[in-house]
Parts: sequence; C-alpha cells; structure tokens
Amino acid sequence: MSSKVVTTKRKRVKVKKIERSSGNVLADLGFAEADERMLKAQLAVKIAELIEQKGWTQARTAETIGLDQP
Repeated sequence: MSSKVVTTKRKRVKVKKIERSSGNVLADLGFAEADERMLKAQLAVKIAELIEQKGWTQARTAETIGLDQP
C-alpha cells in the first residue's frame, strides 16, 4: 500500500491507496493454503453458531460429539 501527502489550505493530510480485497483476507495477507484455512475458519464459526443456538455448554457439546471438553 502506498501513500502520498496532500496539502490543503488548512492542513496536510496523508492519503493512502486502498486495495480491494480478494474476498479471502488470508490470501490477501499471503498465508499458505489460504483457501483451506478460510474454509476451516468458516466451518468453526458455523459450528460455534449451532452450539450457541442449541444453548449447549462445552461439556454438553463434548459429550454429544464424543470428545474431551477442551
């Protein structure tokens, strides 16, 4: 991202160039396997939403899916 300084009558303002996102912030930041990481993040968010909708605790969720609580 580049920037330039613009001078107006009253003050100096630094203006930065804005780049449009690709839609995947992980890819924009240069992470390896960004698409896979994004899918995993989206899946985790959806699971958390479903658990919250059901009103389950961590213990209840762990019991239901057969995993330890952590």
